[in-house]
Amino acid sequence: MSELETHIREARKHLEQENFVQASASYMKSLEATEDLKDKAVIWAELSWAYYRMNEYERTIEAAENTLKIDPDYKAKEDIFRIQGFAYISLNKDKQAIECLTQSLKIDRNSSKQQITLYELAKIYFKIEDYEKAYPIFEEIESYFYQNQQDYWLSTLFYKGFVQYHRSNFSESEAIFEELLENSNDGARKATALFGLAFVTFSKKDYFKTINLCESLVKNDENFFDMETVGFLTAASFYYLGRKDVFEKYYKQLKKNFPNGRYAAELTLLKENMTTDIFSKVRQLICQEKFVHISGLPGSSRAFLCNYLNENSRSPLLYIANDLDSAEQLRDDLESITDHKKVAFLPAIDFEPYAAVAPNSSLVSLRIESLQHFIEYDDWIAVTYPEGLSETFPTPEQHIDNQIYFKSGNE
Repeated sequence: MSELETHIREARKHLEQENFVQASASYMKSLEATEDLKDKAVIWAELSWAYYRMNEYERTIEAAENTLKIDPDYKAKEDIFRIQGFAYISLNKDKQAIECLTQSLKIDRNSSKQQITLYELAKIYFKIEDYEKAYPIFEEIESYFYQNQQDYWLSTLFYKGFVQYHRSNFSESEAIFEELLENSNDGARKATALFGLAFVTFSKKDYFKTINLCESLVKNDENFFDMETVGFLTAASFYYLGRKDVFEKYYKQLKKNFPNGRYAAELTLLKENMTTDIFSKVRQLICQEKFVHISGLPGSSRAFLCNYLNENSRSPLLYIANDLDSAEQLRDDLESITDHKKVAFLPAIDFEPYAAVAPNSSLVSLRIESLQHFIEYDDWIAVTYPEGLSETFPTPEQHIDNQIYFKSGNE
């Protein structure tokens, strides 16, 4: 046995035993042991598979390219293009992957091994949302996988169901996912079918069923690959069913687990709408009832409610806080969320009668600015507290009569 044959035999043995590092080393020794271009082409071709199994995709592509450079008429070109395509998939280079897999399929489209190539090509089209190219390929390979490879057939159904969903063919999509569910024998596979059905029912606004499907999904596979979407579908369903209390719990959990998740914007919008709905109900009550007692508003929500009522009623609003600190906090919150010119603050002047000390000029100035605000605008929010409210005010006429106007340029 020649040195070349010895090295190739060792390399193939290592490859069969999945000792890929040793296999690649033996293949490199084989390259050094021959000058024959045909032999070198075969060695580079087999080496490309060793690199691929080692997850060294750039070297996989390079080895495949070397094969065709050395022997442009290599007898199994479809395999070379196929391994290149698979490597490009792993590198997320979809365009190059499509080109290589298409080249492979031009040479051979009907063999068993090429059904996997078709499957991977369809998955790329699905990934880039080219559903019109993806669906016919899934249709083409479904029969083969149904007869020969059950797992690939069930995966094909999963993709077909979502292609129809994205085409808004909800009835067809639902039927495919039902078929997938009926033929799934393990919890993980059933979970994928339930996942698809949850999308369909959510789009049909059947929120009760969506929640049940999501709960069943988690029971079948608590380690499901896309728990973020499952959580969002459940949260949003509870929101649309009017269970804002349950939505709030899911909202907090999703924000905690996926702070920069794919549904962050949608969740924030639902949360804001929920707040607006609550404020709208408060406004309706205020219009219907002479006295309305509101409690339990945390943090800045008081400021948001005041601003909402002011904007939607187009009338002045007076907020009396418990004390100076609470009033200042509310004023700061209001100035952060609305035009500060709309906000008036009425502090107590804080001086002792008959004292020889003049009142605090800053506090007096704030009260004068607020009074001017009341005269000039019909739409304002005034914030004060009991001590500030108990201070006397000049009448608007008195305030105007005592104003002095200065004009630039006057002496």
